[in-house]
Amino acid sequence: MVDFLTVMATFSEKEATQPAPPKAPELVFIVQNKPEKFSKQTSTQIRKHVMKDIGKSRRKERRNRQISLELPETIGETDSGSESKLPIRLSTDQLRTFQNFEFEGNGPALLDHSEAGPSTSFYPQGSAVFAQPSGLQHGVPEYLQQPYQGTSHDFRDTRALGQSPPSIERLGSGRGDPFARYPVPMKGQMRELLDEAFDDRYHNIGPWRDACLPIGMLGPPAFHQMLSNALLNIRCRRPTCTPSDTYESIRHHAIAVKMVKDGMSDPAIATSDAFIGAVVGLTCYHCHTGNHEAWKLHMNGLDQIIQLRGGIHTLDSSKLVRSLMGWSDITGSSVEDVPPRYPLPPFIPELETLRLCPAISLHQDQILAVWLSRFPNHIDLLNLMSHLQRFNYHIQYEAQHPERKIFNDGDFATAYLFPLIHRFLSMSGNAIVADEQDMHILQAVRIACLLYTAEIRRLFGINGVAAKLHTQKLKFYLERSTNDWGELAMLRLWCLAMGGMESEGADRAWFATEVAREGATLGYPMWHDLETQMEEMIWFTDAHRPKFWSLYHGFDDSFPGPAVLGVGEHQSEYPEPPGPGQANFGGNPYPDVGW
Repeated sequence: MVDFLTVMATFSEKEATQPAPPKAPELVFIVQNKPEKFSKQTSTQIRKHVMKDIGKSRRKERRNRQISLELPETIGETDSGSESKLPIRLSTDQLRTFQNFEFEGNGPALLDHSEAGPSTSFYPQGSAVFAQPSGLQHGVPEYLQQPYQGTSHDFRDTRALGQSPPSIERLGSGRGDPFARYPVPMKGQMRELLDEAFDDRYHNIGPWRDACLPIGMLGPPAFHQMLSNALLNIRCRRPTCTPSDTYESIRHHAIAVKMVKDGMSDPAIATSDAFIGAVVGLTCYHCHTGNHEAWKLHMNGLDQIIQLRGGIHTLDSSKLVRSLMGWSDITGSSVEDVPPRYPLPPFIPELETLRLCPAISLHQDQILAVWLSRFPNHIDLLNLMSHLQRFNYHIQYEAQHPERKIFNDGDFATAYLFPLIHRFLSMSGNAIVADEQDMHILQAVRIACLLYTAEIRRLFGINGVAAKLHTQKLKFYLERSTNDWGELAMLRLWCLAMGGMESEGADRAWFATEVAREGATLGYPMWHDLETQMEEMIWFTDAHRPKFWSLYHGFDDSFPGPAVLGVGEHQSEYPEPPGPGQANFGGNPYPDVGW
């Protein structure tokens, strides 16, 4: 007879700090033919079953390793009172510029290696580095400390930096999306270029990134041209430019040109938003470089594309392409002072929506009264000047905020600055009908209003602003109307100031002399008195004050001295700002494009 031995094992538990709910006992049935002796296998199975829960109760609780990928708010604080912030992220190419400098106050100074302490370090030697200068309040690269185009405002980040920056780089720690799908394979330093070119922490390039990058994403030719224009933008903002920057810009431009030529054979491709965006990028490129003939060549081809597409109104649904095309249109038209090719897009708001001025100055009130009686048939120009005054007041109000976000608002620039320039340009040529005497005054005022916007455009991050022809034409009209202004003498003084701030060479000396003489005639012999009177006109201090004092400091031995001009010798509190960098490669790398 076969005997059945049933063995039921019970287990004991070690008391835990937080007792778990009781578990139902596990039963194991073992069949044994010979109860007098267990087999080795049966004994092992019994022991394992009995000791299983006992062993578990004796083990220490295992804690899963937790890793935080969040970057702490403060890093490497030396004491409880310090407020360390995030370090600056620099490219490897930028590192070489700063190895021999340290930052003190508002500018760089040669670094004395004997005094370099542990707080001055560069980590690590790779595609991106973290630079930590010592004794730094505004820790930004040298080329970012240069005031852009002579403006008085500093767009640098005002945060202090920590003492010990982290040496760990994380995927996606840049300003771009590392997982974005681009129209072309990202080779070489293309990602670094995107990150650097559209870094808006220190410069007012946010508006044009927000327009140019989406247009570049429409297709390969638009993307390559966007990269080329981005390099030009960097080149305009650096005091020095490496040959590699120029080479890369031309290389991407050449690739875009070839792709555009290849796509022109197919009307379906040539009339698409992506193709038009690429051609608009080419026009912007030549606005940057100052190659006006190539700009006209592209614009003529763009005219044919738009006609083939069905008219300019077919682009109204693509707001970014239409806006960028409009900016390129007025920038190129300003070079020749001719009316723009294309009308204002319908999505532009009315200028009356600008912030109202609380009051006007006595000078403006007098000019208004004289204008209404002397030029009753030219109220349109007076209305435009009124809108320009409202625009000036609006940006003055917005610029009081510490962040100065107004200059990063591309929608605002397109909505209000763009239509003002467009309408002033539309009044060029034969648009103003008047006798010769009045024509000289009216055209001088129109051109002076355009020159007012020149430095404002640069504040908004627009490159390629040309004013040479405007200053020459303004001088022509002013010379032929010296004794015709009468009660509008203060308006003439304002026109002279606008022309002098944008003029060059001998014309600049003429404007400076006339400003001083006209001011002395009106009872303002001192230069700072002249500036005070200009502030009562249409005047944006952040843009015009540095350039106005640069005009005063621009005299050399060949020009009339301050005594002759009636300007005091002691007025040297405003140093001359550095001149704006110019991006002009010359030549025409673009072959004939057209049908």
